[in-house]
Amino acid sequence: MKEIINLPLWESIKRTYIYFFVNFKTVVKLSALWVGLVFLCDCFLFFPSLCVGEYCQTLGNKAFMLFEIIAVTAVSVSFSRQIILRELKDWKQISFGLKEIKYLGYSLLILLLIIAAAIISGLVTALAFGVDLKMPAVQLPPQALSLYFILVIIASVYSSRLSLILPSVAVESKDMTLVQSFKITKGNSLKLFAGIILSTLPVMILLMLLGTIMRILQIEGFIGQVIFSFLGISLSLINAMLKACYLSHAYQYFMYFYNQQQEEEAH
Repeated sequence: MKEIINLPLWESIKRTYIYFFVNFKTVVKLSALWVGLVFLCDCFLFFPSLCVGEYCQTLGNKAFMLFEIIAVTAVSVSFSRQIILRELKDWKQISFGLKEIKYLGYSLLILLLIIAAAIISGLVTALAFGVDLKMPAVQLPPQALSLYFILVIIASVYSSRLSLILPSVAVESKDMTLVQSFKITKGNSLKLFAGIILSTLPVMILLMLLGTIMRILQIEGFIGQVIFSFLGISLSLINAMLKACYLSHAYQYFMYFYNQQQEEEAH
């Protein structure tokens, strides 16, 4: 039986932030053009990034969201390659090819698995408490809501063990699959999940504060919209790059010890 590889959680988070800020010029180089393109798209479509509620369902909003997802994927792949392969692109170079499509595809697949788990959790909760499936969530008994959220969190924690496929796809490695990612991260579900949350938490808080300030000030003027749009887009891409940074370091750690185990078995 192979020895479980234990990811050092706090060391990995510390390494993520140190690497990110020491190499902040690289972060800017890799994301600058994408930030500019997404910002111009937002301005052209009359700031869908700042919309609230029912106004977010227009075709322009959906087009902007798709373009922002493409940008987030592209910078995540570029930063992962810079960390693992030491590959540094010029700030004027952007790409969205097969590796980025695979990265996005696997990201969506992991998200769909979590959504499927959430639906199953809802059915289990409904059966356990004899709840009508048509009942609004706010009317559910507290015990039913608690069980539902616990089941969803457990599913999300276990799903994080699939995340090593993302940096692997970014560097075009053929040595990693979803099944292998799940196997070699055995015993590290909570560490991977907590690491993803903690590595992106500061930026998530800043994004929430930005949204709160925008609602309080009721920004309507063009200059104000430009400022908040640029800040929001920049923070969104930084958030994606922090997540990619954590996963890339985790990937390197697991692969180093996994390959060491393989060599020992071969001998």
